[in-house]
Amino acid sequence: MKKPLLSVLISGILLSAACSAPKTTIRAAGNQGMIRFIVRPDDARVYVDGQDKGEAENYENEDTPLVVDSGVHNIEIKREGYKSFQKEVYMSGGTLYEIMVNLGQDK
Repeated sequence: MKKPLLSVLISGILLSAACSAPKTTIRAAGNQGMIRFIVRPDDARVYVDGQDKGEAENYENEDTPLVVDSGVHNIEIKREGYKSFQKEVYMSGGTLYEIMVNLGQDK
């Protein structure tokens, strides 16, 4: 009787361990690329082609990049009291582009 109970107990532990740490992998479709932002201050806003996409920290991790369509995009990073950053990027399908920037404070 002890062996089946032990098997059930071990199976339950292994199952709960496997479920407790899910990993999400973001994959862009063939006509999309991804942009990872490492920005200081990390609460600066990200704009793609004039559209507000939220705070840069939302796209800082490798598993949470911003997914955009292939093609040319105007990227802007802004925060009040800081100099803004602007760059035009060409995204091709399936690529990961990384933008690292430290915004300087306005004087």
